Amino acid sequence: PMLTVSDCTQKTLFTAEGLAIARGRGGTPEAMVSEVRSALERWAQTQTSRAKAVPGGRGLLDNAVMWNPRGAGTTSLDVLSTGLTGTIDDPVNDAEDYGAVVHAAPCGLVEHLSPEERYCLGAQVGALTHGHPNGWASAGALASVIRMVSQDVPLRDAAFWAASHVRRYHPAAH
Repeated sequence: PMLTVSDCTQKTLFTAEGLAIARGRGGTPEAMVSEVRSALERWAQTQTSRAKAVPGGRGLLDNAVMWNPRGAGTTSLDVLSTGLTGTIDDPVNDAEDYGAVVHAAPCGLVEHLSPEERYCLGAQVGALTHGHPNGWASAGALASVIRMVSQDVPLRDAAFWAASHVRRYHPAAH
C-alpha cells in the first residue's frame, strides 16, 4: 500500500524544500520567503491536480506520495491560486487559523539566524497565506521556539521569550 502523508505534513515538507533551495542561493530572508512561496505553490499543485507525479520533476514534485490530496483547508489553497503574495504589512486576507504555523515550522531549523530574525522569517512565511496577526505572529513564535529548544533552551524559557516578543511587537495578536 502507498504511504499517505497528511496535508499538514506535505506543507511542512514543501516549506523545508523551499528553505533548502534558498540556502543554496545565498539564504537571505527575502530569498527564503520567496522560495517558500514558490514551494507552497508546488504543494497547492499536488492538492488540485489529477496528476500522480511529475516525472523528472523538481524535488518533492517527483514523489508520488506528495500527489495525494488530503483534504487541505481552503485558506492556503485560495490564496496560492490568486498568485498574490501576502505580507505582514499587506495581508491577503484576515485568516488566523493554524495553517500559518504548519508551513512556518521549518523556519525554526534555519541555522544562521538570531531568535529575532527567525521570528521575523516565520512570521513572514505565515503571512504569505494568513493575514491576521494571530496567524502570522504565532508562526513566528513557533519558529523561534523550535530553534531555541533545539539549542537546549528550556521550553518554558523559549515560550516565554516568544510570548513576550508577540506582546511587545504585535499587541493586536492574542
